[in-house]
Amino acid sequence: MPQRENEQAIANKLLIAMPDQGGGFFEKSVILMLEHNEQGAMGLTLTHPSDMDMHALLDNLDMPLRHEQRDLSQPVMIGGPVQPDRGFILHHGRSRWENTARLSDSLSLTVSLDFLKGIADDRVVEAYEVYLGYAGWGAGQLEQELRNNHWLFAEADPELIFDLPPEARWQAAFARLGINTHQISRTAGHA
Repeated sequence: MPQRENEQAIANKLLIAMPDQGGGFFEKSVILMLEHNEQGAMGLTLTHPSDMDMHALLDNLDMPLRHEQRDLSQPVMIGGPVQPDRGFILHHGRSRWENTARLSDSLSLTVSLDFLKGIADDRVVEAYEVYLGYAGWGAGQLEQELRNNHWLFAEADPELIFDLPPEARWQAAFARLGINTHQISRTAGHA
């Protein structure tokens, strides 16, 4: 079945929760979509920090720090409710790390421990965030949510990821689309 225009593949785009998605994990969420095809979709939620910081993560993985004075207080992010023990690292630019995919000219995704070892050894110079788990949708599920006006999507923006705190990203994503969330109607129509 051909995809409708509003159901285009949205891999490497931001999925932004509409204001009426209240009360659940996806309330006020921004998700970087990693994959979207006929089998389903997956992405990383950019708006949910965990209680664990990078220092605790490296300690849990028995990766001693080369320089104790380095600030590793940034939170490990909750990428989504699916497979919370699976890790992903979003980072700037080209990469020399194993198991890295370039998402854009300025954004890469790594899924190997050598990046974390590089953090412990003080060899990582680019901006990064570590995510545990991911957001996932089955075949057709995300397309239905898009038809029901639960999400907007926009171009991925590394500045939104690396330069803003997680709690500011949802509002900033709408602002970059030129939308004030307080002016959005809670009921949507279909043309």
